[in-house]
Amino acid sequence: MDPTRVTLLFLVGAAAFSLQILYLVIKRWRKGTLVIKPPTGPFLYEETFGSGRSWKNFFTRLGGAHNCLRIIVTPEVLWVAPFFPFYLLEQVDLEHMIPLRSIQKVELATLFFRDTVRIHFLNTAGQSWCIELYPRDREAFIKAVGTGRS
Repeated sequence: MDPTRVTLLFLVGAAAFSLQILYLVIKRWRKGTLVIKPPTGPFLYEETFGSGRSWKNFFTRLGGAHNCLRIIVTPEVLWVAPFFPFYLLEQVDLEHMIPLRSIQKVELATLFFRDTVRIHFLNTAGQSWCIELYPRDREAFIKAVGTGRS
């Protein structure tokens, strides 16, 4: 293949990718959610580079976030959000600030030899929602969530 043709194809692909990222940034900027700010205050549990997935639909159950989530538990909230640029992909449904009082149930499970924690909660619209997290220290995470709920 001609080197100029390869260069042209590369530049077209890079331009298309850049335009897609720009579109997602502008979309978040217009909604006022371009920068995700973590909660303040004492942290009962904090994990960077966590993993998880949402149970919103079939595709979010298949996918998820692997080693790109920040998970924080304070006395009032459980905060889960992916890092940039992963939070631009709103389809994964893993950007939540969950008041601990709205958590209905915390389930322990093992999926494909991996320990998981399923969090069932009410979202801001009052609907029942579920996310599955893979904390590295599952016992400390459950203790932090339980401490905040009681």
